[in-house]
Amino acid sequence: GMTSEGIYRKSGVTSRVTALLEQFRNDARSQCLREGENQVDDVSSTLKRFFRELEEGLFTSEDTDSWLSTAGIRDKSQKVSRYKLLLDRLPHVNKATLQALINHLYW
Repeated sequence: GMTSEGIYRKSGVTSRVTALLEQFRNDARSQCLREGENQVDDVSSTLKRFFRELEEGLFTSEDTDSWLSTAGIRDKSQKVSRYKLLLDRLPHVNKATLQALINHLYW
């Protein structure tokens, strides 16, 4: 689906997105998406909804002020160093999810 134009701008069918999201919440590791069975727009909408509905998000609330203040640092090496520290503070699951998301968006 990465070759689909506007993959994250188009909305999937709400009923299919809700069903897919529920399947992932019940047992994400056993889910297998298949071309032809799952529509690209449904899958991308499911991913967007998953992140939107995370209670705390990927970045923990106790570090919110640190993330925001780091964005304002002008010195590039100091900024990168601070971001590395903040990423190291993330819980393992959050860090793994963020890594998967960045890899997905990169390709």
